[in-house]
Amino acid sequence: MKTLYTLVFTAIITVTGWAQHPVLGIIIDSETHLPVSQVNVVIEGSQKGMSTNADGRFELNTVHFPLKLKISHVAYEDTVIVLRGLPEKPLLISLRFSAKSLPVFSVSGNKVQSVTRDYPFYVSDYLFHQDGIILMVFYEKRLFDPRLVFLDKYGKIKWMHKLDRYGNLYKDCIDNIYLVGKDSVSEMDLSDSLQILYPKSWSLSYFKSNLKIFDAEINRKFFFKFTSFHNLKHHFAKIDLDGNQKVETFRLISDSLKIERLKSQYNVFFFAKHANKMQMSVTSVVRYLEFLQEGIPLSWEEENIYYKPAYCPMMKYGDSLLIFNQIEGKVEAYNGQGEYLFSDTCRLLNDEKWKGEVLADNLRKEVWFLMIKSGKSILKKWENGKFSSSCEVLIPEFAFVEKIQILDGIVYFLYKRNVNQEYKELYKMKIDG
Repeated sequence: MKTLYTLVFTAIITVTGWAQHPVLGIIIDSETHLPVSQVNVVIEGSQKGMSTNADGRFELNTVHFPLKLKISHVAYEDTVIVLRGLPEKPLLISLRFSAKSLPVFSVSGNKVQSVTRDYPFYVSDYLFHQDGIILMVFYEKRLFDPRLVFLDKYGKIKWMHKLDRYGNLYKDCIDNIYLVGKDSVSEMDLSDSLQILYPKSWSLSYFKSNLKIFDAEINRKFFFKFTSFHNLKHHFAKIDLDGNQKVETFRLISDSLKIERLKSQYNVFFFAKHANKMQMSVTSVVRYLEFLQEGIPLSWEEENIYYKPAYCPMMKYGDSLLIFNQIEGKVEAYNGQGEYLFSDTCRLLNDEKWKGEVLADNLRKEVWFLMIKSGKSILKKWENGKFSSSCEVLIPEFAFVEKIQILDGIVYFLYKRNVNQEYKELYKMKIDG
């Protein structure tokens, strides 16, 4: 099978998309020349638009020229690009930083407050732990001096430890905490406030494929999600550690329209034409057709536009599970056995501003949708199958916001004032009401 995959990948190099006029581009910061994500790119006078990805890339399709591209981001000046015809190469668009959109908020007298401004460090990462917050920081703002800091619920330092390594923080569904480095991952034992122990370590690849797959745990049952067929099939499964310990799928959500469209484009005739290059007979093509369709490499345009996977995250909610089914536009609830309870229609699942992220306030048992447009972050509360119009939170004019989390009615997030700034502060904002 592995040989067959290799033959298919090497034989079919160029995939022809449906769009006749793809406009490609990369958006960068005019000073740092770094790519800028979440920039809104829209064809003026149409409904066509998208946000740039993490690499600052976008791709739009059109059949009409001339046209105007309207480009906007909360941290930059708005830009309009006029195209008389199809560009011969991808556009390189630089945005000028808009300083007025990034005010400095005071610690007191404002809804938004910095948790760490008075401390001699900048924050790299954080997570909630017990009754406080664990921070990965650079002491005295030096990259070669990583430390782990524990703040209590009042923002006071309870302990600080110098580390011999740097990494991001990760907490699994049973509250184990890990330090994720570039090549390896170590579990951290924080039971002794005088020192940090590393009882276990793994390679990064092993950790991602074996230990980081679980989304929730309920009564010794572990729940997780995996995808297949170009991420168009979403499998939701469980393992009962006190039972047969077998993987059982309790829900399958398929994007049937996109799957059928892909199968129609890459049908038996498509592969039969390339049978000689793949060293296969036509009979073998027919026999392994679905395998070939699943293994065909897609272009960037196909992966991000025509066959872009739907968002279907799963999260623990009390003693039950919630699946946010964007394909069918509903939120589904399951009990701790993986048995269906109920579902509610949810219109915001198909809102273009939702990028698939759902946040939980575990203390208050609240669920919030994170909406992003032009770099602005908006939180919308979901309860009893509906969105509360009176409970909408805008993180005010903060452009470079990272790792938003909610605990006990307070929104926490990391913030940096420039796109190229490595150093960040931890901010908090109390939700009104």
